Amino acid sequence: MNRIMYSISIFLLVCFTLFSGCKTEPPDLISIADQVKSITVYDLEGLPGPKYSKQDLENSFQASITPMLFRELAPEAKFKDEWVMWKGSRLAIAKLKNGTEKQLALSYYGGFFKILNEEGYFYFEGEAREKWDKAFSKAIVQDDFIPKRIERNKHIEEGKP
Repeated sequence: MNRIMYSISIFLLVCFTLFSGCKTEPPDLISIADQVKSITVYDLEGLPGPKYSKQDLENSFQASITPMLFRELAPEAKFKDEWVMWKGSRLAIAKLKNGTEKQLALSYYGGFFKILNEEGYFYFEGEAREKWDKAFSKAIVQDDFIPKRIERNKHIEEGKP
């Protein structure tokens, strides 16, 4: 029995050693930020994959984050290559200078975001977190999307288009 336990322990140790060296390399956020031409945030849940049609995007409320703010905060972003619990997010599409796009999920709780279809996520701390929260959670979600939702719902209740 001791020999079996010893073999299992060695096997687990080897597996742990192999897998612990397999850290995900973060996407080069600074390089991506330098290429960003525009960032449009949609009042849609930030989901992985092409879940939304062009019409869904056109019909949703939209706001922008300035590429300059994104470039300013990119060097401050920290990376984690682990799973995180999302309480709520908005979809954002960053259009790059070369014509490609990056889909992002922006969390409005916790000061973090994810480049969809990439491993891991980025998060902000300290002053960078305050700037991110002010620009995204407050200016876009609280001051833009929520009043628009309230107005839309009021019109729906009144039976107006």
